[in-house]
Amino acid sequence: MTTPTETNTEKMLRAELARIANQAPRSHEVRAALVRAEQTRRRPRSLTLAAVAAAVVLVILAVPVVLNMADEDGAAVAAPPASSAACCRALEHDATWLPDGFTERRREASPDGDFQLRQWVALDSIDPVPHAAPKIVLETHSPDEPPWSGMPDKIAEAADRFTVDGRAGSIDIASDQGAQLTWITESGGIARLKLTDVDDARATSLRVAHSVRPDPNARTGSPIGFGSLPEGIVESKVESFGDSPERSWSTLTAEEVAEPHMIAVRVELTPATAPRPGPVAQPPVYARGGYVERQIEGLGLLTVSALGSLTHDQVVAIAEGITVDPGVDRSWIGRP
Repeated sequence: MTTPTETNTEKMLRAELARIANQAPRSHEVRAALVRAEQTRRRPRSLTLAAVAAAVVLVILAVPVVLNMADEDGAAVAAPPASSAACCRALEHDATWLPDGFTERRREASPDGDFQLRQWVALDSIDPVPHAAPKIVLETHSPDEPPWSGMPDKIAEAADRFTVDGRAGSIDIASDQGAQLTWITESGGIARLKLTDVDDARATSLRVAHSVRPDPNARTGSPIGFGSLPEGIVESKVESFGDSPERSWSTLTAEEVAEPHMIAVRVELTPATAPRPGPVAQPPVYARGGYVERQIEGLGLLTVSALGSLTHDQVVAIAEGITVDPGVDRSWIGRP
């Protein structure tokens, strides 16, 4: 353990400044807020993440480098506040009607909120990604980026159209077991609804689409978050999924800014499991090849992988910024 240094303090300040910048609202979020205000919907108080309980110890490759800080008395210093916008990103829409038996299993978002996803599955299973099960997926996309910027014209030219509260939509696919609908949301964004292996899919998809409403309360609910990232690397997506709050997974990815936007870092939190077998207790950090593992008490196994061209020092710096917040609300997992 080491004493805090000016370098560590500077890193924490930079992480906090990045957090503030990342939380600035985007244009489509402002439009959505104005619409909700017109509907006289009360907005909830902003969610505040609980204080981080302990610093995350991470390493890369096969070299066990301990990343931690301590004060002058040797007491552990809490990790800096989460600077990841995606880990607590607000999800703007919810389906207020679903067929019987469907529960929410997955949420995804980009840091800027331009991409958001919610998935409901009709299956009593512990498989976090059930492939052979009826699914309903609601996506929202920013109208400012292709190909979604051209979607209003495509909807207007579609042969099979419908409306949601007076806004245009198209029925892209409709069969007995599957459907895909696309429409313009009240904030001017693009919504896409997909049904897979669902009976009477056309009628069901239309009913679900008409039930979609703004949802100011939902969050992605990831207990892990990025801190600062090296120049040329940006956070790309957060995912939270599972069948219950106790059996849930979270992943964060960061990608290279340069084309073709290759994934550079992946962080994954898997559910808590029984202690590893063996007569001798394992150390808290396990380094294997190109990734590292750390057991987080009460949450599960944290894995950090360097997938791009990052150097050892760069990944060490990223690891220093990883935050863990066990108080994040994941009670939505496994609920209708």
